[in-house]
Amino acid sequence: MKVFPIEEPLAGEAVLAVQPPLQGDVQAGWRQRLNYFTGRRLTHTDLRLEQRERAARLALLAQALTPGVVSGLEVAAQAAGTDTRLELAAGLGLAASGEVVQVNRNQSVRLDDIRVYAPAALLDGEGTETTPAAAAYRLGDTLGQLREQGVALPGNLILLLQPVAIEHVAQTELLDPCEIDPSDEAFENWQWLDGVRLVLYAWNPPVPWMTPPVSAWARNQAAYRVFEAERQLAAGASLPWWAVGLPIALIGLDAQHRFQYLDRHSVVRRGGEARSAALPLRP
Repeated sequence: MKVFPIEEPLAGEAVLAVQPPLQGDVQAGWRQRLNYFTGRRLTHTDLRLEQRERAARLALLAQALTPGVVSGLEVAAQAAGTDTRLELAAGLGLAASGEVVQVNRNQSVRLDDIRVYAPAALLDGEGTETTPAAAAYRLGDTLGQLREQGVALPGNLILLLQPVAIEHVAQTELLDPCEIDPSDEAFENWQWLDGVRLVLYAWNPPVPWMTPPVSAWARNQAAYRVFEAERQLAAGASLPWWAVGLPIALIGLDAQHRFQYLDRHSVVRRGGEARSAALPLRP
C-alpha cells in the first residue's frame, strides 16, 4: 500500500486512523485474482484460487436478494413404525451467504441418517442446561447415533440444506486391478463440485420454550415461538441457523428423540426477492 502525505492540510488536520490497517502482508482472503500473462505457468492451486474468487463474487452479488426458497424444496415425512423417511422435492433456493442451493431431482432420506449440527458441549454429553446459547457449534453424528449415545437433544430441530463443495477424482484406484502408474496422473479428471447436504440444526436458546411438552399443541407452540424469536431480532439480523444453511422444515421429536411432527411454514421463507426497491430485477 502506498502512503501519501496530506497536501496543504487545514489548521489542526491530522490523520486519526488508517483503514484497512497497514500490513506487510495483505490478508485478502478470497479477494484475489490471477494476473495472466503470456508464458505464465498455471498450477492446480492457481486454478482453484480463480474458482474460489469467482464463486465468492457470485455469492456476494446474490446477497442483494432475500435468502429463502425460490421454488420447490417441499419436504414430507413418511413414518413406518420407528423408521421415518423424509421425501424432499427438487427445487431451488438461496442461502444467507448468497450461495445457490439446488436439488435437481427428488430425494428420499432416512431421518436417522442425517447428521446433527449442535453445540460442542451438548454433543460431548454436558447436557442442555449448562450449554450457553452462544456456544461453539460443530457437526456431530447422525440423529440415530446420538439417540443411541443418550445425548440430550432439544425437542425441535431445524432441517437445513447446507451448501458444500467436494473434490472429486474420476479415477477409481480401489476398483482398478492394475498398479498405480504415476505417468497417468496428468490425465486424472479432478473436479471441484458444488453440492448440498441435509443437516439438523439443534437450536438451544437460554429459554426453555423451544422444548415444549409433548401435546396436541406442540407443533403450534414451536411455530409461534419461532415467530416470536424473529420478531425480537434487530434490523438486518437473522436466526442462527441461517449461518449454516437454508431452512426447509422444523422437525419435532418426542422424549425418546423419535419423530413427532414436521412443519415447513414456521421456518421456510420466500427467497429471490430484491432487498431494495431500487434493485432492478427485470429489464
